Amino acid sequence: MKNFLERFIVLLTTFALIFSVVNTTIVRAAPISPADCTEAKLRDIGAAIVSCKDSSCDLSNPDNSSGAGTPGTETPKWVTSLQPPYSLEDFAVEALRALAKKLNVPESSTVTQEHVLNFVAQTFREGGNITNSDLYNPWNTGYTGSDLKPVSHSVSGVQAYSSFNDGVEAYARVWSGTAGSSGYQSRLGTVFSNPNSTADDVARAFVYFKETPGNKAWAEGSVADPANYYQGLKDIILQTRKNYNDRASIEVGPPGGTVSSPKKIHDPAPLRYQFAGDSSGNPGVGNDANASNNSNCACSTGDINNGAGNVIVIDPGHSGNDITVTDPQTGIMDHDYPNSPEMTDVFDVAQIVKTQLEAAGYKVILTKASASDTVTLRQRADIANSAKASLALSIHDQSNLPFQTQNNQVYVQRDGQFRLTTNGQKVAFNNPGVSSKSQQFGQIFVEERGKSQGGKIDLMQDASAGIGGGRGGNIAGGNMWLVQLFSTVPWIYNESGGQSQGQASGLNVTDKNKYATGLVESVKRSVPLGSNGNTANISGNSSGCSNSGGVVAGNITQTAVNFSWPANSGTDETGKTYNSTTDPRPAFKAALDQFYPTAGSRSRDCSMFTGIVMRASGVDPNFPLTFTGDQLDYAFDNPAKYDVVLSVSDTSQLQPGDIMIAGGSPKHPSASGSNGAGAAGHTYIYIGPQANGNIVAQASQNDYYPRQGKTAPLTGKGGFYARIRVKQ
Repeated sequence: MKNFLERFIVLLTTFALIFSVVNTTIVRAAPISPADCTEAKLRDIGAAIVSCKDSSCDLSNPDNSSGAGTPGTETPKWVTSLQPPYSLEDFAVEALRALAKKLNVPESSTVTQEHVLNFVAQTFREGGNITNSDLYNPWNTGYTGSDLKPVSHSVSGVQAYSSFNDGVEAYARVWSGTAGSSGYQSRLGTVFSNPNSTADDVARAFVYFKETPGNKAWAEGSVADPANYYQGLKDIILQTRKNYNDRASIEVGPPGGTVSSPKKIHDPAPLRYQFAGDSSGNPGVGNDANASNNSNCACSTGDINNGAGNVIVIDPGHSGNDITVTDPQTGIMDHDYPNSPEMTDVFDVAQIVKTQLEAAGYKVILTKASASDTVTLRQRADIANSAKASLALSIHDQSNLPFQTQNNQVYVQRDGQFRLTTNGQKVAFNNPGVSSKSQQFGQIFVEERGKSQGGKIDLMQDASAGIGGGRGGNIAGGNMWLVQLFSTVPWIYNESGGQSQGQASGLNVTDKNKYATGLVESVKRSVPLGSNGNTANISGNSSGCSNSGGVVAGNITQTAVNFSWPANSGTDETGKTYNSTTDPRPAFKAALDQFYPTAGSRSRDCSMFTGIVMRASGVDPNFPLTFTGDQLDYAFDNPAKYDVVLSVSDTSQLQPGDIMIAGGSPKHPSASGSNGAGAAGHTYIYIGPQANGNIVAQASQNDYYPRQGKTAPLTGKGGFYARIRVKQ
């Protein structure tokens, strides 16, 4: 009996071992066969889309359904299913997939279009050096995990990895906080695992490391002046939206390019993502099944929808009844509601504005016939769009805040601003022509309302503070007012305090008239009427353009002159003494506050001055604000708009409005050094001979604010000055 029991136990043990082996074999995914790979060049595996680049695709354990670790625990080293050559976009996607496994979250949370955009963009600021062979470290992590075969690099000296997989694994460890003492970057894992976080959100987390206990700085340059560094990252993200194809398709690692000859790949599969307005021409349609839902485009054209020229649409805020509908064109929740006494007060203001503008010769359309009308936000925008208005303006106030001192705000349209659909997807604004005009007009509204109301009017960067994540459950999250998002015409959204002095709430007649006067004068300056009753021409390079506190719309030269002091020091037109070392010209300061309010130490900077002139004048609202190399790259990347000459031999070859740059080109190394633009950065604007003998306008980092000079250097800074000219 004893022998029988012993044999029975041995038999059971054997069966258990066999079952264990069989079970293990069952749950381990087998490699995809060559036939499968041929059948699906792009294969959707779980939440990730895996690109089968040859017939030996090994997609073992392709998703997070098994084998995923919990945060803070080690998971197996990442093994990609991709085959070389690898693009920068490939690296970003795989690193985000590996992060999902580390954090035990769905890949759909980490692998989003905005997250990949951030990674690609920040490579061009953090840049390990994506074009060097053997690096696989686009952001220069500095992580030295011995099992990842770290290698040195003779060119940059930064940390490098010997394989694509090791580089991807390093990023997943650092972001997830599992990389030991050099991996205190867990805030990035947190923001990357939020499927609704934007590229800018990631950049903010990257910079403001102190907000997460125990985290460390990634880039030392961000420590001394985080606001400036953050703004610089946002600028690069905006540039990358416009040039995503060029940047994301650069090959990473061997057998990739070298420092002098970066290599792009588009074959065999197109890039996974694309962005509306990308001027670099993505040949693919994007191979992510969810890409089209991640960042929709509200406006696909850069044209301004102007009609007869004298049509102005006025939108008094709020509806008579509470209304919530899903916008059929975008899927965004369109919600409005009654709000007294604001609704009545702003309608009264709108009537005053209408009367005065019509008397001046404008055609004025209201979006509401009475204060109590119920009109959706889409319907309001459609009224302006159908009328092809030269300008639309919304009028709001806050009845419990003092009229003169609080809530006095102007909102403009900016490319990249967005709202979220009911499914949490972004609908982004992308209409450079409208954005440019809106931002020009916004500065005018700030100035004219300030004069009329007798207080400071704030030009807001976005509407995130007013919108939040979707307050009240019926308001879609985002950072742009819906009427502006839905509009194809320039739209200015106005807020003010709604409580007159001595009243519990609401505006008295005097304050309604002050509000109205500021709006009327703003319209007249923004859209001036000619003698024939049509709007005057405020575009082009004519010296007769509308002058907005130094800004001359469409005119680089005159705007640069108005933004710069005529000498190093002296007396201004009011008799006040100035010193360009310490004092910005008021017109430039106003534009700086509008376009880069957190400039800090970069207020005195050559590239900042050039960028502000280009944006404020409306010539190019997307022109980079920082770094001469990025500005030169931008001109190269937009050949339809800019003519670039790497060197000129005489100032007779220059025209007023030409931008001169000596600064190595990160994307076009052949245009650097002795072959073209010098390596050390400087830029100035050629303004042509002025009455005082000056011919250039420029600033210098940490040395002086914009001022004019009598010398136009053509060489220096280690090479030649490249000439950038806007094509007519």
